[in-house]
Amino acid sequence: MRISIIITITTFFIFNQLFSQVDKANTRDGETVEYCITHKKMQELKQNPLFLQQYLAEQQQLLIQEQLIVNDTSPKRVLRKIPIVFHILHNAGIENISNDQILDAVRILNRDYRLQNADALNVHNDFKASNVNATCKPADVEVEFVLATKAPDGTCFNGITRTVSGLSYNGNNGTNQINAIVNGNDVYNGEWPGNKYLNVFVVGDCGDAA
Repeated sequence: MRISIIITITTFFIFNQLFSQVDKANTRDGETVEYCITHKKMQELKQNPLFLQQYLAEQQQLLIQEQLIVNDTSPKRVLRKIPIVFHILHNAGIENISNDQILDAVRILNRDYRLQNADALNVHNDFKASNVNATCKPADVEVEFVLATKAPDGTCFNGITRTVSGLSYNGNNGTNQINAIVNGNDVYNGEWPGNKYLNVFVVGDCGDAA
């Protein structure tokens, strides 16, 4: 089973199938390189006043956190932990990945972010210390992803939500899929703020978002 990952500013979308795009018109203005449509979906979402308000609030929180890190003069290195939640939208198919698969994905994510992968030194020359810009090199970014233990309402859980819905294989509108998860999962029905959790959405078909 192949899994493709789309990264937005505060949210990871992980999908169980990787689909080829027949239409080659998905390029940014003035460019010819084909991209996924994440940036277009974001622009569509920003047309919703409620989403835009939440998005801007989260960005402000991120700026505050970034400034705190910049201004931190403590010589001691701090390992920062990021709570992550996997939201599984499934229809009793292979997209309903197991807890073990999720735990393994988190393990690999942490391994790579902590520069503990075996092929860490096999990077492109542009990112090696010998490059003119010596700051562009592999590094331990000192973050660790941990499965969240509490939902927004304080409910204790294992960092995984599951939602049964036929929308798992209807990738025409990712917003509908996310809404199905937000409103119908088995842990907490409501918003999972991106400035509190790293949300990972797992679906069977993501349509053009692949």
